[in-house]
Amino acid sequence: MRRMRTPSPAKTSRFSAWLPLLLALLSPLLGISAARAFDVAEVEASVYKIYAFPADGKGYGFGSGFLVSGKRTVVTNFHVVENGATFRVAYRDANKQGQLVVARVIASRPQLDIAILETDRDLPGKALTIADYEPEKLANVITMGFPGAAEIRDRGQIRTKEEFEALLRDPTSLDATMTSGSVSRMNLADMKRSETRTLHARTVQHNAQFSPGNSGGPLFDECNAVLGLNTFLRTDAQGVFFSIHASELTRTLREQSLPFTTISQCSPVTSTNYTMPIVVALSLTLAASALVLAMRAGSLQQRLHAVLDHAEGRGDLGNTEAGDGRRVAADR
Repeated sequence: MRRMRTPSPAKTSRFSAWLPLLLALLSPLLGISAARAFDVAEVEASVYKIYAFPADGKGYGFGSGFLVSGKRTVVTNFHVVENGATFRVAYRDANKQGQLVVARVIASRPQLDIAILETDRDLPGKALTIADYEPEKLANVITMGFPGAAEIRDRGQIRTKEEFEALLRDPTSLDATMTSGSVSRMNLADMKRSETRTLHARTVQHNAQFSPGNSGGPLFDECNAVLGLNTFLRTDAQGVFFSIHASELTRTLREQSLPFTTISQCSPVTSTNYTMPIVVALSLTLAASALVLAMRAGSLQQRLHAVLDHAEGRGDLGNTEAGDGRRVAADR
């Protein structure tokens, strides 16, 4: 009676060598892919309302902004903070309660209509990824921000400071508004915006609607990356909106030595994206072929083991198996 043979590491590794290839081929089916779809929940906590208060204390202005670096660095349009002396960043916390955080301007580029603020404490959300590419025409885009036109509640007359702060913290006004559209073209803005400021910046022209209050908010691609800052619109036409392109933002951040994250392209998963189904079909075919080859290799190994066992039983082989250095022992 002979002892049972146990497969050697060299032989078992032949089958396991197929596993990385199979995983690579099946990765699109397992969701291991650069392609993705827009996820509101991933970015909404990183978009804020920006309040600017003038030095004379009369009234206030507001716009939108978003977290761009670390936990305290926020970007918005320069014209949102241009006439302000003090600033607040407002957001809804995890309990849906309004919060106000003191902020200060740490850098501005008037010709690009970009301003960078720093808050005195950490903000919710995470720094948004910036799209380091120019979008194609008709690429889908999404705006997010806080347009004044969306506030339709009667606020009544504000008489005290406490009532005013309660108004600023009102969580219903801190629920971001979103619109969608598509890219019309890339353009270079070169226009006078005020008596003291000329805008000269690369822009994304699109038809995703926004209005006053949206200024400084993000224009997203379908991969949750920021393509630009929503900045101005044409009032004498319909469907013509402009966002400062993200390349102007990354240039400003580099000048300030602020860290940020970028992507170089976006491959969204959509119903009209035919690339992924083709990749999946090819992956299935290749994976099935690889699996058949692996199974055949395993079958051949089993047959070889049977031949070797038979030969050992007759004493035709020595006690050392060539190739893997394994000792073969037999009961006597």
